[in-house]
Amino acid sequence: MKKRTLFIIMALIMLISACAKPVVAPTAFELLDLGEKYLLELNYEQALVQFLAVIDVEPMKPRGYTGAAEAYFGLGDMDAAKIILEQGQAEIGGDESIQNMLDEIYREEEARRQAEMATEEARRQAEELADYIVEWVDTEFERMIRIGLNKPSGDIWRSELDGVFSIAILGSTHCFINDEGYDWSYRHITLAGDENYGLSAFYGIGAHDDGSVNEEYTGKGSVSSLADIVNFTNIDSLAVIANQLSDLSPLLELPNPDDIYCTFFANNIADTAMLNRYCDETINEQFVEIGDSLPTQEYTEE
Repeated sequence: MKKRTLFIIMALIMLISACAKPVVAPTAFELLDLGEKYLLELNYEQALVQFLAVIDVEPMKPRGYTGAAEAYFGLGDMDAAKIILEQGQAEIGGDESIQNMLDEIYREEEARRQAEMATEEARRQAEELADYIVEWVDTEFERMIRIGLNKPSGDIWRSELDGVFSIAILGSTHCFINDEGYDWSYRHITLAGDENYGLSAFYGIGAHDDGSVNEEYTGKGSVSSLADIVNFTNIDSLAVIANQLSDLSPLLELPNPDDIYCTFFANNIADTAMLNRYCDETINEQFVEIGDSLPTQEYTEE
């Protein structure tokens, strides 16, 4: 019985000794072999683990750094690749394989920097091209805009018009930019007989709550084209009252042609579709003259 017990104890001791045997760490060669294997398999995460382990085991082995850099390339992290290579050059000093990879990174960084500079220069040139001295098509439209801008002479740059959001051109006398707090009205009618109302004024300035105005105007202006409206890229409200417009198609050239509301009373516009698209006026309210009969309705204030 004693012999059997002794045998069991010795067996246990041998088993414990076997279990306590230290695990041998992989060599740098084995780690490199695994790293290369994972690179070929495009398993960049595991390849990186192996090459970083090589650096820990043998920091003077260049392939640890270049292999880690290749893994970083595969992971899309060029900055980390550059850092690990620079670390290798600092540790080893003057290794050709590391320097070649660093030079490639430096060339790519320079190419990227040059591309960014070219893009910025292209953007700057595009901005310069976007700004220009406006060459007006309709000189009367220009004159009215200058009234609204209070700029009777001198060049007008397109960028000066970026802050124009609304324009109201009234005959040949008034132009209001961005409203500026002025009260005006249009389509003034008076009783001309039994249930007959005639147009007494195209527009008035200084509207009051009772419907009266300080001044009424019966003359028309000479604005005949909206071609210059393309220079007003931020405009969202346009009124041209008592002028000679016949074509609204330039409005379609604006950046957001459906985001502008218009008023065109007493012009020469015969395109019903365009009138319906941009304003409330009808063809019957286009070709009108002072004294013409109009349906009864309150004058419109702006």
